[in-house]
Amino acid sequence: MLRRHQKKNKGYTLIETVVGIFIFSMVILVAAGTLMSVMRQQRQALKDQELIDSIRGAQEILTRAIRIGYGYTVVETDNNPVNTSITISHPAKIGVSDCPATPPCLVTYYWAQNAGIGVLYEQNELATTGTPITSERINVSRAEFYVTGISSADTMQSRVMIYLEASPIGSATSKTIRLQTSVAQRVLDIP
Repeated sequence: MLRRHQKKNKGYTLIETVVGIFIFSMVILVAAGTLMSVMRQQRQALKDQELIDSIRGAQEILTRAIRIGYGYTVVETDNNPVNTSITISHPAKIGVSDCPATPPCLVTYYWAQNAGIGVLYEQNELATTGTPITSERINVSRAEFYVTGISSADTMQSRVMIYLEASPIGSATSKTIRLQTSVAQRVLDIP
């Protein structure tokens, strides 16, 4: 009986190695593309969340001041019937450097454009300039205040409707957040 020496194949051929590298490369390419897409979506979601947080933060500042304040004043002119500012007698601003020593402090919240970017400001009575209450990374394109029941002789509780529109600055998408809320004064002023 003749015995043949059979070699046991230990290892891979060149073709098997090339095919394995090709399949591995394709899997890595698909995984990298998916990872890049997820990272891009996460960055956009973070920008959207910053926009929402900033506009909600400004809304919270406004609603808190309106709830505890009184004596709301809005300025309407013939050439601009939209109220882009509101002045509030704020009883809680005591000890602030740009407010009088005795309450109330007149605080004006207003919308203005600075280099084409809309910003919401808060300006205390003795201050010469306003302080921004929105992030520098968002554009507040619209801010409107509508007041009802501001007279103590009427039969309506004082209310302010706030309407805000904002979008992120430098975003690839032009997502605009629109936010509207109504706020009533805490102190009942109905006779």
